[in-house]
Amino acid sequence: MSIFILKNIEIRKFQMPRSIELLTVCFLLPIPCYFCYDKDKSTGIVEYAMDIAGKTALVTGAGRRLGRFIALSLADRGANVVVHYRNSRERAMAVFQEIFTKGCLSWLSEHDLAEAEKTDNWFADVEKKTGGIDILINSASEYLRIDYESMSAEDLNRSMKIHVQSPLIMIRAMNRSMRRNRQRGAVVNILDSMLANPRHAAYRLGKIALRTLTRDLALEMAQGLRINSVAPGNILPPNLEDHFDSQKTSSNSKANSKSAKIAGTSNPLGIGGSPKDISDAIIYLLQADFVTGMVLHVDGGIHLGSNTYELRTKRQTPY
Repeated sequence: MSIFILKNIEIRKFQMPRSIELLTVCFLLPIPCYFCYDKDKSTGIVEYAMDIAGKTALVTGAGRRLGRFIALSLADRGANVVVHYRNSRERAMAVFQEIFTKGCLSWLSEHDLAEAEKTDNWFADVEKKTGGIDILINSASEYLRIDYESMSAEDLNRSMKIHVQSPLIMIRAMNRSMRRNRQRGAVVNILDSMLANPRHAAYRLGKIALRTLTRDLALEMAQGLRINSVAPGNILPPNLEDHFDSQKTSSNSKANSKSAKIAGTSNPLGIGGSPKDISDAIIYLLQADFVTGMVLHVDGGIHLGSNTYELRTKRQTPY
């Protein structure tokens, strides 16, 4: 059986393992809409209920780290997943194949979100190939170590395109589709509870703007979308060494231990978080039909000590 991979406008073919061909055939049939409508004629209110199983989700930055875990978690719950990536093709392909082994459809799609002027056409192509996006997880990010003194206009523009402009373009297009089809979709933006660091100025400004975008669009687009966000604290990747681009070495092992220690001491609870904590929060927000405009901090309480978005000096405690 041949399954097709979406790569921009080009279509590539992937050979399915015979052991899961029969199950996949079921998913190739037109997927029914699982949104349930119950309109009260006296109030005009329409009630919606979302079942993740059978929905189509787009996860940006799904080839690595947290994005990878989110994509696989959605597939565990029966969602078909578009695996977006920019550079990590091999890792994204591994995620793509693993989703198929779970009995779900998957699409592999390459796009640089910093090229925001191309995002509209790219997202339209994704919608056409998949039949529509029900769930959007804006997980892709670029974590540049640069302070305000050395930040260039290009650095700031790139961050804004990745963290704000491209998500806005996708959310608007998704809202139009949902309104046209009288459905309601769900968006979860990934923020950061660890933004009080002036050494990552462009990233910090991009995430703060995405937080504002979450609240504003949740109000403006409430008839078509529920839009929420999750703000992780120090989260341990599934394999600590995966946090590093280079191969495992003794020096990396020491760095891994240091990362684990920092994660457990940088919040009031005194424990480290895991990717599962983030995916559980996302699943909750996707299924919580009466919740929108929420910033859900999954950070061990670090946001309680001070304003998450207020700059701190090196000598100040993390919380």
